[in-house]
Amino acid sequence: MWYFNTTGDPGELASWLLGEGNPAKYKNAKVTSLITQAGTETDRAERAALLIQAQAAQAADAAYAPLWWGQSAVALAESIGFKDYTSYSLLGAWPSHVYAAK
Repeated sequence: MWYFNTTGDPGELASWLLGEGNPAKYKNAKVTSLITQAGTETDRAERAALLIQAQAAQAADAAYAPLWWGQSAVALAESIGFKDYTSYSLLGAWPSHVYAAK
């Protein structure tokens, strides 16, 4: 399976891979509870903490074992900079973020 975020929500992947109806049919009551809580939490720091707790709890079960990463990597010379780089930068109009760094 190959999947990456489509919404910019940092909980999107965790919710899909670990929540109810996940593709692996993974079940862990603690993880499900944490994912559910994170889905309704409005405080960003608390939500992040819940997502991290869910990920740590599932790691002990090895619910998923990534074998391949299908995204591209980019290397730039020191003379080239990239404004506002995020994990979504290369999915948009990235050339407008490139600048001469030196």
